Amino acid sequence: MQRGFNPLADIAAFLGSIASALPPLPLPPLPQPPDVSKPRTETPSNSISYVDVNDGLIKAGMEKHRAEQKAKGLVPLYYE
Repeated sequence: MQRGFNPLADIAAFLGSIASALPPLPLPPLPQPPDVSKPRTETPSNSISYVDVNDGLIKAGMEKHRAEQKAKGLVPLYYE
């Protein structure tokens, strides 16, 4: 015998009977691999202005900075 009215048990039993009557769900589709292609390259134009890495002012500034770091006893790092 039941101990009293329990609406949650009735709802759960009803939904369980519906779920058991349904066919099984199909498997989800496999993810498609991304389209791997070569990146598009553009031809360089002469209108692009940039600072060369071997610029004299930058080189002198880096040498000064490295000398200051070396004088403090720090290891100079070279980024190239």
